[in-house]
Amino acid sequence: MKKSLNILLIVSIVGILINVCYAQVISKSRNSLLLLNRVKDVGVIKNDTPIKEKFYFVNVSNSDVEIDYVKPDCTCSGFTLSKNPIHPQDTAYIELVYNPKNDYGVTRVHATIKTKTKEMHLITLKAKVN
Repeated sequence: MKKSLNILLIVSIVGILINVCYAQVISKSRNSLLLLNRVKDVGVIKNDTPIKEKFYFVNVSNSDVEIDYVKPDCTCSGFTLSKNPIHPQDTAYIELVYNPKNDYGVTRVHATIKTKTKEMHLITLKAKVN
């Protein structure tokens, strides 16, 4: 019983410390968008099947954030933005579309995200094309 209470106490303390550290990172950050996933690895795909992957983010600021542009790094990809502007504490996503036609081997597709406040982010989609 005492051992179970000690484990519960340790888990609780660790949880509190994680929340405090997370709050400090958010408050010190200049970024208004918190990307929940910057890199997605979709594994092995066929070169005749386009894929779509969603990259989620949260507006952690106290004001609306407007995406100025999303710029994929090649003509083999496109995107869809779920909403714009993104209200405070709201979640949105960018769906990156990749057409691997004529690609083989390990590939990475990047897209740059820029907000109206000049904040920049990079998302990456990785795949091995057969």
